[in-house]
Amino acid sequence: MLVWVNLLLVALQLHPFYMSVTQLQLFANKPMQITCRIFTDDLEAALKESSKTTIDLTKPEQQTWADSSLKKYLAARLHIKADNKVLQLTYLGYEITDEATTIYLEGNTGLHHSILIKNTILIDRLPQQLNIVHVLQNGKTQSNKCNKEKQDVSFNLKN
Repeated sequence: MLVWVNLLLVALQLHPFYMSVTQLQLFANKPMQITCRIFTDDLEAALKESSKTTIDLTKPEQQTWADSSLKKYLAARLHIKADNKVLQLTYLGYEITDEATTIYLEGNTGLHHSILIKNTILIDRLPQQLNIVHVLQNGKTQSNKCNKEKQDVSFNLKN
Protein backbone atom coordinates (compact mmCIF):
# COMPACT_ATOMS: atom_id res chain seq x y z
CA MET A 1 0.00 0.00 0.00
CA LEU A 2 2.77 2.42 0.90
CA VAL A 3 4.44 1.77 -2.47
CA TRP A 4 1.22 2.77 -4.31
CA VAL A 5 0.88 5.93 -2.27
CA ASN A 6 4.49 6.89 -3.05
CA LEU A 7 3.97 6.17 -6.76
CA LEU A 8 0.83 8.33 -6.76
CA LEU A 9 2.70 11.20 -5.08
CA VAL A 10 5.51 10.96 -7.64
CA ALA A 11 2.97 10.91 -10.49
CA LEU A 12 1.24 14.01 -9.13
CA GLN A 13 4.57 15.84 -8.95
CA LEU A 14 5.43 14.89 -12.52
CA HIS A 15 2.01 15.89 -13.89
CA PRO A 16 0.90 19.14 -12.28
CA PHE A 17 -2.60 20.46 -12.88
CA TYR A 18 -2.96 23.62 -14.97
CA MET A 19 -6.21 25.54 -14.62
CA SER A 20 -7.69 29.03 -14.71
CA VAL A 21 -11.18 30.31 -13.91
CA THR A 22 -12.85 33.11 -15.85
CA GLN A 23 -16.14 34.48 -14.58
CA LEU A 24 -18.54 36.87 -16.31
CA GLN A 25 -21.25 38.51 -14.25
CA LEU A 26 -23.93 40.34 -16.25
CA PHE A 27 -26.18 43.09 -14.92
CA ALA A 28 -29.06 45.08 -16.41
CA ASN A 29 -27.74 48.52 -15.43
CA LYS A 30 -24.02 48.01 -14.71
CA PRO A 31 -21.03 47.00 -16.80
CA MET A 32 -20.32 43.27 -17.18
CA GLN A 33 -17.78 42.26 -14.55
CA ILE A 34 -15.12 39.81 -15.68
CA THR A 35 -12.49 38.15 -13.54
CA CYS A 36 -9.74 35.77 -14.58
CA ARG A 37 -8.02 33.81 -11.82
CA ILE A 38 -4.73 32.27 -12.97
CA PHE A 39 -1.83 30.64 -11.13
CA THR A 40 0.74 33.42 -10.75
CA ASP A 41 3.83 31.37 -11.63
CA ASP A 42 2.27 30.10 -14.87
CA LEU A 43 1.05 33.59 -15.76
CA GLU A 44 4.47 35.15 -15.14
CA ALA A 45 6.11 32.47 -17.30
CA ALA A 46 3.61 33.15 -20.11
CA LEU A 47 4.17 36.91 -19.87
CA LYS A 48 7.93 36.36 -19.97
CA GLU A 49 7.56 34.18 -23.05
CA SER A 50 5.27 36.62 -24.87
CA SER A 51 7.15 39.82 -23.97
CA LYS A 52 10.70 38.37 -23.84
CA THR A 53 11.13 40.13 -20.49
CA THR A 54 11.07 38.74 -16.96
CA ILE A 55 8.21 40.09 -14.89
CA ASP A 56 7.38 39.77 -11.20
CA LEU A 57 3.73 40.62 -10.60
CA THR A 58 4.35 41.03 -6.87
CA LYS A 59 6.78 43.95 -7.25
CA PRO A 60 5.09 47.37 -7.03
CA GLU A 61 7.85 48.96 -9.13
CA GLN A 62 6.81 46.72 -12.04
CA GLN A 63 3.10 47.63 -11.77
CA THR A 64 2.96 49.77 -14.93
CA TRP A 65 4.81 47.16 -16.99
CA ALA A 66 2.67 44.38 -15.49
CA ASP A 67 -0.58 46.19 -16.30
CA SER A 68 0.53 46.81 -19.88
CA SER A 69 1.68 43.20 -20.33
CA LEU A 70 -1.49 41.71 -18.82
CA LYS A 71 -3.75 43.93 -20.92
CA LYS A 72 -1.95 42.91 -24.12
CA TYR A 73 -1.81 39.22 -23.12
CA LEU A 74 -5.52 39.01 -22.36
CA ALA A 75 -6.53 41.01 -25.44
CA ALA A 76 -4.88 38.30 -27.55
CA ARG A 77 -6.34 35.35 -25.62
CA LEU A 78 -9.78 36.25 -24.27
CA HIS A 79 -12.50 37.15 -26.78
CA ILE A 80 -16.16 37.59 -25.91
CA LYS A 81 -19.20 38.06 -28.13
CA ALA A 82 -22.55 39.01 -26.64
CA ASP A 83 -25.58 38.55 -28.90
CA ASN A 84 -23.16 38.14 -31.87
CA LYS A 85 -21.39 41.45 -31.18
CA VAL A 86 -17.70 41.55 -30.22
CA LEU A 87 -17.25 43.11 -26.79
CA GLN A 88 -14.50 45.60 -26.13
CA LEU A 89 -13.06 44.67 -22.75
CA THR A 90 -11.66 47.29 -20.42
CA TYR A 91 -8.70 46.22 -18.28
CA LEU A 92 -9.09 47.43 -14.68
CA GLY A 93 -6.14 45.86 -12.86
CA TYR A 94 -5.06 42.80 -10.92
CA GLU A 95 -4.33 41.51 -7.45
CA ILE A 96 -2.45 38.53 -6.12
CA THR A 97 -3.88 36.29 -3.41
CA ASP A 98 -2.10 33.14 -2.30
CA GLU A 99 -0.75 31.46 -5.45
CA ALA A 100 -3.14 33.07 -7.93
CA THR A 101 -3.49 36.35 -9.77
CA THR A 102 -6.98 37.73 -10.25
CA ILE A 103 -7.36 40.05 -13.23
CA TYR A 104 -10.33 42.42 -13.42
CA LEU A 105 -12.02 43.52 -16.65
CA GLU A 106 -15.30 45.16 -17.66
CA GLY A 107 -17.55 44.70 -20.66
CA ASN A 108 -20.62 46.54 -21.88
CA THR A 109 -23.73 47.18 -19.79
CA GLY A 110 -26.83 45.03 -20.08
CA LEU A 111 -28.23 41.54 -20.07
CA HIS A 112 -27.72 39.27 -23.08
CA HIS A 113 -29.38 36.29 -24.76
CA SER A 114 -26.14 34.58 -25.79
CA ILE A 115 -22.46 34.72 -24.96
CA LEU A 116 -19.62 33.18 -26.97
CA ILE A 117 -16.20 33.04 -25.34
CA LYS A 118 -12.86 32.08 -26.81
CA ASN A 119 -10.42 31.53 -23.96
CA THR A 120 -6.88 30.47 -24.88
CA ILE A 121 -5.17 31.73 -21.71
CA LEU A 122 -1.94 29.74 -21.21
CA ILE A 123 -2.94 27.13 -23.81
CA ASP A 124 -0.16 28.09 -26.22
CA ARG A 125 2.50 27.36 -23.61
CA LEU A 126 0.71 24.64 -21.60
CA PRO A 127 -1.22 22.30 -23.93
CA GLN A 128 -2.84 20.56 -20.94
CA GLN A 129 -4.27 23.86 -19.65
CA LEU A 130 -7.95 23.82 -18.64
CA ASN A 131 -9.84 27.14 -18.57
CA ILE A 132 -13.11 26.98 -16.64
CA VAL A 133 -15.69 29.63 -17.61
CA HIS A 134 -18.68 30.69 -15.50
CA VAL A 135 -21.41 33.07 -16.72
CA LEU A 136 -23.80 34.55 -14.14
CA GLN A 137 -26.99 36.39 -15.13
CA ASN A 138 -30.32 36.83 -13.32
CA GLY A 139 -29.21 34.65 -10.42
CA LYS A 140 -28.38 31.70 -12.69
CA THR A 141 -24.90 30.30 -13.30
CA GLN A 142 -23.78 28.35 -16.36
CA SER A 143 -20.34 26.78 -16.62
CA ASN A 144 -18.20 25.23 -19.31
CA LYS A 145 -14.54 24.62 -20.08
CA CYS A 146 -12.03 25.57 -22.74
CA ASN A 147 -8.90 23.61 -23.56
CA LYS A 148 -6.56 23.02 -26.48
CA GLU A 149 -9.15 20.97 -28.37
CA LYS A 150 -12.15 23.18 -27.52
CA GLN A 151 -11.22 26.85 -27.27
CA ASP A 152 -14.72 28.31 -27.78
CA VAL A 153 -17.75 27.89 -25.53
CA SER A 154 -21.22 29.32 -25.90
CA PHE A 155 -23.93 30.08 -23.39
CA ASN A 156 -27.64 30.44 -24.12
CA LEU A 157 -28.98 32.89 -21.55
CA LYS A 158 -32.59 33.17 -22.71
CA ASN A 159 -35.07 32.66 -19.87
